[in-house]
Amino acid sequence: MNLNPVHGDENTQPLLLCATEDCTGCSACSAICPESCVALLPDREGFLRPHVDSARCLRCGLCTKICPGLHPGLPAREPVAVYAAQNTCAAVREESSSGGVFSLLAERVLERGGVVFGAGCDATFRVVHQEVEDAADLARLRGSKYVQSDMNDIFRRVRQHLGAGRQVLFSGSPCQVAGLRAFLGKAFDRLLCVDFVCHGVPSPRVFELWKRRLEKRSRSAITGISFRNKACGWRQFSFAATFADGRTYRETVKEELYLRGFLSNLFLRPACHACRFKEMKSGSDLTLADYWGVEKRFPCFRDNRGTSLVLANSAKGVEAFRSCASGVEFRDSDYAHAVACNPSIVRSSRPHPDRARFFARLETHELGGLLLRMAKLSFRRRVKLFVKHALGMI
Repeated sequence: MNLNPVHGDENTQPLLLCATEDCTGCSACSAICPESCVALLPDREGFLRPHVDSARCLRCGLCTKICPGLHPGLPAREPVAVYAAQNTCAAVREESSSGGVFSLLAERVLERGGVVFGAGCDATFRVVHQEVEDAADLARLRGSKYVQSDMNDIFRRVRQHLGAGRQVLFSGSPCQVAGLRAFLGKAFDRLLCVDFVCHGVPSPRVFELWKRRLEKRSRSAITGISFRNKACGWRQFSFAATFADGRTYRETVKEELYLRGFLSNLFLRPACHACRFKEMKSGSDLTLADYWGVEKRFPCFRDNRGTSLVLANSAKGVEAFRSCASGVEFRDSDYAHAVACNPSIVRSSRPHPDRARFFARLETHELGGLLLRMAKLSFRRRVKLFVKHALGMI
């Protein structure tokens, strides 16, 4: 593995903490630094990466000690239990990406005076990790966000709450959970870690350009975004945006260009193509996902409004899920069926063959045209979208 040096002398420029292909942007190195001299800065593709201010660095080595990109992760493991589950509250399930299990877990933690951390959108619809202490605010954290979130100072906030004796639910990608565990350095009974089966994290820069494009074409500011709108059902979900002038943009997963680029692996973080945290290696207590094809095994879940696949990876995870029994309809399943229905549990996403060319052209080419040419689309859909693109409809 070709690692870049962590520190240099006082005349050197800030240096990357670990190799580009290994860095997940988890933020553990920045959070652990006692002098706050590790800054997360966007690279040319828009992904946040750690840089060290060598003039202020104490050479304590804490950042290298805990960096998940520099050390092997946990061994692969199978879950203790597997469930197919649906939140019995139809409204919450409709707002959720799959079956609404996260909301139930979060509500139980809040009922006990705890705090919940997860990815939400700020006022400019930049995806950032946020802290929630009121159940009325959980809607901010519901639903998938198909862009890598900015962790800011969340790891330190988690440690503060745990130190104060509060219960904490941390929800994030597997690499973020692994980063939090490395940062904390020890297990906490009061901490419940929940991750999800991850396809890979898209570039924040590409998403920002896509938002600007939508606003430019609509001549109106975005007032709301849903990456997993269920107006056309769970199986054929949509990307939707609302605008200040009252109009709505919505395209299904089969034709929406940002979603097609994401699912084609065109602008994922390099580390996602050889993820170290598949097969429950993050150390999470629970892993949530879509239970695709659930109706073939459990016909009672055939309604096309979303079903969660729940992998309970620890006794704590089983206990947390069972504590939600009054608000969830569920069936016991098994790991082999879970993997068959969602292979991303064990398999990383392959890089798109035109990934490098996409980012090279992003400087000079219009994003919609790039996605139209490079995202994986059938010939019929490509022609249809080309016409809509030419007419300014997308």
